[in-house]
Amino acid sequence: MGVLRLMVRVVVVVLSIAFFVSVWAQSVDKELEEKRKELEKKAVEILDLRSALIIQQAELEQLRAELERLKSQNQLLCDSLKGKEAEIRNLKELIRAIREDKKFSRTILENIKSSPGSDTGKAVKEISAQEYSSIYSEALSLYFAKEYKSSIEKFRYLVSVDRTHPLADNAQYWLGECYYSMERYDEAISAFETVPDLGDGNKTDAALFKIALGYLKLGDRKKAEETFRKLRMVCPESKLIERAKEYLNLGESFRE
Repeated sequence: MGVLRLMVRVVVVVLSIAFFVSVWAQSVDKELEEKRKELEKKAVEILDLRSALIIQQAELEQLRAELERLKSQNQLLCDSLKGKEAEIRNLKELIRAIREDKKFSRTILENIKSSPGSDTGKAVKEISAQEYSSIYSEALSLYFAKEYKSSIEKFRYLVSVDRTHPLADNAQYWLGECYYSMERYDEAISAFETVPDLGDGNKTDAALFKIALGYLKLGDRKKAEETFRKLRMVCPESKLIERAKEYLNLGESFRE
């Protein structure tokens, strides 16, 4: 009887232990399942963040590419605008020069017609006043087209054929401009120095101004300052005097 009771107690204890072990195992399995789901959720979140990062990086690269395209387009527009502005300035200068040529031509023709004995009392020039003005316009057009060598030939010819023509100083001045544009500053200075002795002298102030700039280009600031002072003395009413002061105030770093 005692053995039977002992066996019953052992069975009860074993069953109890089995029950508690089963309950504990279920609890552990449930906790592990929750952890697995939580990890799976975190993995999805990480994947989502990574994909968002890739998408945003692609968008950023696209925006950068668009920005570079816009910068390039803006630079092209700026360059085109500068080119158009330069063309407009050149055309304005050409128109002004042509108008000046026509004015001189009319004056010369009127003087020839009104001068008594003009047909017999004066030596005949190699070219007519009208032809002189025409060649001058051609030479000036070549200068603005940057065909400096051809322009130089025509300007030289004009100066050699008639140094007293009202456009002779203009021709000599633009001869100097040709050399200046070619960065042959010594030759440009020599050409500009002759301008005041030719024609009607209306290019004297411009020639002195460019001589000073030529010296500045050559790094000779002392001679440049002397020439600017000469400009103020010889041509006190010139509009270029204010510009001369500006260049002097800019110091060694100035450029035209």
